[in-house]
Amino acid sequence: MIKQIVICLSLMLSVSVSLASASDSARPDLHQAIESLDHGIKLLEQNDPDAQKAIELAATQIEYAIREYGYHSAAAYHALGNAYTLTGDMGHAMLAYRRAELIDPRDIRVQDSIDYVRDQVHISVEPNIPNRIRAALISWRGIVPRTWIWAAGITLFVFAWGVFTIGLFSAQSRRARTVGIALLVSSLFPFTALGYEWSHEHARAAVVVVHDEIVAMSGPDDSIYDAVYSDPLQSGVEAHLIETRDGWGRVQLIDGSMCWIPQSAFERVIPESAIE
Repeated sequence: MIKQIVICLSLMLSVSVSLASASDSARPDLHQAIESLDHGIKLLEQNDPDAQKAIELAATQIEYAIREYGYHSAAAYHALGNAYTLTGDMGHAMLAYRRAELIDPRDIRVQDSIDYVRDQVHISVEPNIPNRIRAALISWRGIVPRTWIWAAGITLFVFAWGVFTIGLFSAQSRRARTVGIALLVSSLFPFTALGYEWSHEHARAAVVVVHDEIVAMSGPDDSIYDAVYSDPLQSGVEAHLIETRDGWGRVQLIDGSMCWIPQSAFERVIPESAIE
């Protein structure tokens, strides 16, 4: 099983390496970190006992390059997620992959990696109807580029006002007004889709559990309140942050249920520093 994972990640990483070396020659630390990861993968394929340490070092180097050099690219976060996946840290792997998805939601490698981690994370809840609707409303992200959505909205808006203007000097002003209204209403759909995507990621702060065996409580205190679920939450579980209080966070899981977990147990997909 590990060998299959290594082969898959090696193929995906080769793309990340080429992207980083081609577009970021001014940042040798990132290039060196990705080369270190490639070296660690080769050691892992050879069953070398030093492979784990090499990959952990590479993950630290990639994270440092992203943080210190501001190299926030889908390729960099994807490489970071690959490193964490190989070390078995599914929480930080999912966090990195989700950040890569924010930058390039159409990257199939990133989507495949997210699906892989979700398959590895055991959680006995299913998405409720509102969450399924939200997922459907942003399903276009993996198919249509944001620039196309913007272009469609602007084009429809311009055409709408063009038709209105022509109608002022035309004998068929009523028909022109009807067509103009239809185009104007149609132009709202692309802008609404983009607005909903933004609010989905920002207004409802997405978080990922990054530690194992987290007991979800019914309130912000593990000495007073009871556990919500029979099993603890595992690293890699995704949720949305509702509020924070006294070092605890109230989160909503994909089935719509809510619970409290320590703030130290999760990280935001969009870091607080980026929001501020």
